[in-house]
Amino acid sequence: MNILWVSPFLPKPDAPHTGGRALAQWIRWTADRHRVTLVCRIEPAERAEAEAWRTRLAGLHLQEFRRPAGPLATARIAASYVRLGRAANRLLRAGGFDLLHVEYLETGLGIDATLAVPKVAIAIDELTKPARHRLRLAHAPAARLGAWLYWRAIGQVQRRICRKFDRILTMSDNDRLALLASDPRLSVGVLPLPTGIDPARTGAVQREEGSLLFVGAMHRDANVDAVSHFCGEILPRVRAEVPAVTFTIAGGEPSGAVTRLAAQPGVRVTGFVETLEPHYAAATVFVAPMRITGGIAGKTIDALAAGCPVVTTTLGNDGLGAAPDVHLLVADTPAEFATAVVRLLRDPGLRRRLGDAGQRFAAERYGPAVSAAVLEREHAALASAAGLTRRSGG
Repeated sequence: MNILWVSPFLPKPDAPHTGGRALAQWIRWTADRHRVTLVCRIEPAERAEAEAWRTRLAGLHLQEFRRPAGPLATARIAASYVRLGRAANRLLRAGGFDLLHVEYLETGLGIDATLAVPKVAIAIDELTKPARHRLRLAHAPAARLGAWLYWRAIGQVQRRICRKFDRILTMSDNDRLALLASDPRLSVGVLPLPTGIDPARTGAVQREEGSLLFVGAMHRDANVDAVSHFCGEILPRVRAEVPAVTFTIAGGEPSGAVTRLAAQPGVRVTGFVETLEPHYAAATVFVAPMRITGGIAGKTIDALAAGCPVVTTTLGNDGLGAAPDVHLLVADTPAEFATAVVRLLRDPGLRRRLGDAGQRFAAERYGPAVSAAVLEREHAALASAAGLTRRSGG
């Protein structure tokens, strides 16, 4: 197959976000078997890394992009998605491609739906879900109105984008059902998100006592909210029972709000780390007190893959398929979450049982080879079956 692949992020095994790490695995696997041309948005500092992909790909088209700030940031980001789509349209019009593969639904903003090539979009996030969670957390009238308007608008945008594609692949069955509820005519499947770490690199590190860990891109509001909520409402309750407990926040580009958390006793903010495996391996418990989620929690999948016991919320477990009290612990109120963390800190047997079960679960359901095989089948089916359309069902 000759595949045109469009991504707003550079494929990087050490990307600070789940989508970038998954993309690196998917595109590497696919490029070893098919001709892949990548249209990609990059930041200026990524130029050398991007150029290194040329030897592996049939073609590489790069668009430099500096992450904007200020009141027009959202509009500028949207414009960059449109530019990516237009670049893809020009290549598709020149002919020769069997399939268009688009990463992230937002990237579909500029795609021309009339171009006669099978099109698949990877929905790393179902866009209305985090908008709905932000609406729930907004309290001031003005904030609630703004959150409600955004939720309504992003739902309409998402429907328009999805209708451009012959197939949508979500990260979970919950997201698949959400897209179908918004438009039953869509053809939607599930692509398991591959684990982003190498479990073999976690075995040589001794787990620390009383060490809690959170991992994420620390400029993103969902992660900022999670660690702020944890430090403000949950950690003091844990510390009342286990005074020596420590909490490490690992992830690139920490916001000012996150950096300030390091002033609290026992809290460490690392910033970007080259490899996450040593952090997962050393932690006693991985905490994911998520109150805003989009697609699926890659950080939790990686913790499970590392054999690290996990405490998360119902939202944090949404779509994972992990069984509470079998693969991880689930708690929603601050008191319940703190109790679950303390329970694990005090019970090595429970930590071993959950860690072993979670690791097996992650390998069987989210192993890289499992994910790549599903993507290969989806690509082959779409490229070979002209009758598969977005109205043909899941």
